[in-house]
Amino acid sequence: MVAIEKKSIYENLDFNSWAQDSFAIAKTIYNDIEENALPDQDYIDNGKLIAESQIMLGGYRLAYGLNYIFSDSKSNEAETAEFIANILSTLLQ
Repeated sequence: MVAIEKKSIYENLDFNSWAQDSFAIAKTIYNDIEENALPDQDYIDNGKLIAESQIMLGGYRLAYGLNYIFSDSKSNEAETAEFIANILSTLLQ
């Protein structure tokens, strides 16, 4: 039996899954917000925790991506090129 290596959430370089994860968070965080009403303190506190978590996750992913790009043992140059293209595409949107 071949063991499948499970990558950590930080090693995920799939931009589409990042967007899906963010969308899932957005769908849950805005559930209790009423139009033209001020959010309560629980909403603000929860939003702050989520934002901090997402910023930290982004930093780890960026570090992993840079390490991946500049490592000596690239397993697939096409994959590296695609990752760089995705970063540039995202930045230029």
